[in-house]
Amino acid sequence: MKKIADDIIIIFFLFAFIFILEGCKNNPTDGGGVPIRIPTIPPRVVDEMPSWSPDGNKIAYTYHPQNDTQLQNGIDQIWLLDLTRMTKTFLTEGLDPVWSPDGKMIAYVKNNDIHIIDLATKQITRLTSWSSCFFPSWSPDGKKIAFDAITNWPTVPGDSAGIWVMNTKGSKKRLVIKGRSPHYSPDGAQFVYVGGAGSAKGTETQIWLADTSGSNQKQLTNNSISNWDPIWSPNGSFIAWGSSGNKDNAGIWIMNADGTGEHLLVGKGGHPTWSPDGKKIAFHMVDNSGRYIVLWIINTDGTGLQQLTQP
Repeated sequence: MKKIADDIIIIFFLFAFIFILEGCKNNPTDGGGVPIRIPTIPPRVVDEMPSWSPDGNKIAYTYHPQNDTQLQNGIDQIWLLDLTRMTKTFLTEGLDPVWSPDGKMIAYVKNNDIHIIDLATKQITRLTSWSSCFFPSWSPDGKKIAFDAITNWPTVPGDSAGIWVMNTKGSKKRLVIKGRSPHYSPDGAQFVYVGGAGSAKGTETQIWLADTSGSNQKQLTNNSISNWDPIWSPNGSFIAWGSSGNKDNAGIWIMNADGTGEHLLVGKGGHPTWSPDGKKIAFHMVDNSGRYIVLWIINTDGTGLQQLTQP
């Protein structure tokens, strides 16, 4: 008898819930009821993290497999988009590719460590082994790579999270400054980066400048949004970056290299990369359907917005 009574109670509450749900659907504001909100499905990331080749003919980017068959090349994959033919070619497993200044190699992240691949021989060299290293950036002379480490290296005493520099063989590593996502200036004298561990409270995701020695730190942005992936224009006059925030200020931003003249170039985008002539920026952004994140391109004056890849 107790089981029957319990079943009746369960059925009663089930019908009551359905009645309330239907009433909210039909009259979401009637009688002071709370509207039922259908959760928004986040867009699926397909193509992201573009990097423009020095000759301007290709874009390396991260591709995320969309079915089981594609997973044979890894969860994260690096592909090359030929801008002259608009054809795509698989390169290697990994993410966040960055071209060397001479266009002969690409640095990238695999298993949370920095690697480089020789594009002619396809030889791969692993440069770090901490499983916590990201955002590689080549020095303009191609002799060094900057990156960030988000945890302490077990072989280094003290607090070692921050921006590091090493040569292209992976040796002579040195900690430069606290922060993340470094990018060399075109003259190799400075980093633009994101304030990170050790920065003043409230400045952890702001854009900063510093000499490559770590001195002369200067905060460039001062806003309430999260700023990421800063990158210098080829002539060193401007800095572009991506931000996440509310609908009015999320997207690709550009400012003068001294931090003045901030303006939003396009909304909802991230991870900008300049064309070699400085006239265009490629980035990733949700497509017009709102379902997928793919690659886009835009002129630096805000005109010519065009979707580059399809889901």
